[in-house]
Amino acid sequence: MSVFKQLRHRRLGKQEARLDREIDSIERLMEDEAYQNTFLKAEMAQRVAMADSVDRVLGASGEFAFDLNNPIPVNGPLGALTYLSRLKTLEGERLLFQCLGGNDALQVYEAVTYSGDDWFVLFMDLNHPRKSNFLPKGFEFSGDVAMFSGFVDESMAFPEDYSERVSQLDPQLVPAYAPDTRWSGHFGQDQYERPLTHWAKLEALLAQDLI
Repeated sequence: MSVFKQLRHRRLGKQEARLDREIDSIERLMEDEAYQNTFLKAEMAQRVAMADSVDRVLGASGEFAFDLNNPIPVNGPLGALTYLSRLKTLEGERLLFQCLGGNDALQVYEAVTYSGDDWFVLFMDLNHPRKSNFLPKGFEFSGDVAMFSGFVDESMAFPEDYSERVSQLDPQLVPAYAPDTRWSGHFGQDQYERPLTHWAKLEALLAQDLI
């Protein structure tokens, strides 16, 4: 039984059926790639339809996910949300993340562990019909359905404005987002300061007009 379906046992009577329908809809949004692709805008949908279903982009070079010449292939913005939300470090830490920019072929995401200890820059190619099954070095996939923990746009207040950003999303997406109780205790304690090495990576990308 999924983590969502476990919630139904907290409800009684007629509410159970409604809750089950809501949970099914959330799980479909998070797991069904064909369904995710129905939300693509026309231009991206055309690129996705013409692209190969691959784990690594053709002609890739450099380290998977960490090199802009070897981005993670995923199926659009929802594919990016799903892929990154499933990642956890080998120490078991999940990620908060946001998209910093990019172009039609490449999107740049920054991510930080829930604890704020580690920051990453990850590159993604959103123009594919499915998500890659490959993993960035130092990561593994969560074994369960992972609630969303990031965004496809940028905020200067990341990640401390997480709850505010979730509240501004499409209502259909909001239930798929993880509550901030797992990391909000770090807010306001300078826990999420980007290290100098991370800033250096961002400055290099800015110089290339990628963010």
